[in-house]
Amino acid sequence: MQDSLSVTGRSERGLVVLTLAYAPALMFAPNTAELLSKSVVTMYETLVNQEGSSDQGRSCILIIVAKTAGSPIVRAVFELYKVVTDAGGELMVVDYPSAYSESLTGLGILALPGFSLAPNLEDAMSRLAQK
Repeated sequence: MQDSLSVTGRSERGLVVLTLAYAPALMFAPNTAELLSKSVVTMYETLVNQEGSSDQGRSCILIIVAKTAGSPIVRAVFELYKVVTDAGGELMVVDYPSAYSESLTGLGILALPGFSLAPNLEDAMSRLAQK
C-alpha cells in the first residue's frame, strides 16, 4: 500500500508546500484514512519545525496529484486543516479532484475559516502572501 502513496514537502517563499499523490485503489484499502492523515500531518509538522514559526510559515498548501478522492482524502485534508489552523496558519488545497469537490461543500469544509481551494500553486501562494 505504501508504494501507491507519496507525500513530499518543501518550504517555498516561507510557506509549507506538500504534494500528495496516490493511486485510485488506495481509496479502498483498509486504514487508508489513518495512513494519509499521519503522512501529511507528519510532513507538515517536520517542515514547520525546520522552518521556524512565523505566521506565514505555518500556512500550508496541499497539492493533490490524483484524479479520484474519497472519504480517506476528506479525512486527511480535515486532519491537516486542524493541525495547520491550531498552529495559526491557513490551509489551501490545490488540484483537489474536481469531480469530488462537492463532498467538501456538502460536509461544510469549504466554509471553515482558514480553509480554501486554489486552482494552482501560484494562485495559492499569491493569496497566502497577501495575508
